[in-house]
Amino acid sequence: MRIAAAGREPRLGYETRTRAVAAGISLPADPRHLTPWRPKNARDAKPLERPRYPDLQHAILVDDDELDAAESQTLGWAAKESDTLGRYWEIESELRGYRWYDELPCIVGVNVHMRSGTRTHTSSARAAGTKSTPSAGPSTRSSSNSW
Repeated sequence: MRIAAAGREPRLGYETRTRAVAAGISLPADPRHLTPWRPKNARDAKPLERPRYPDLQHAILVDDDELDAAESQTLGWAAKESDTLGRYWEIESELRGYRWYDELPCIVGVNVHMRSGTRTHTSSARAAGTKSTPSAGPSTRSSSNSW
């Protein structure tokens, strides 16, 4: 907490920051930084990335706990091909409670649309209704993007 009060920009979760302020510790404004998201690989290993300051106006959270490796790789490929990979950030549960964080959109699933001639088929990697959505935290608004 003393490091935070000295202005060294620690990563304090919402609950920790709330307790510190209640204890009378003066803290600078909460640093709005997130960890960049990268798709899972076959072993579920991800490189360690340092948190960065995202453009919150265009930031999108990805709930990797809700995506299997195939969905993660599909999303990663589509984001890379559309040059939007830099807009995706990891879910960080300790940040739940910060208004700026809770208002960010969040990806919790991936659908694949296949077209053959005049026929179109939409498929999801999991059966409908098997995904859970966070009870509190980032928005899980549904949207459709074309890459």
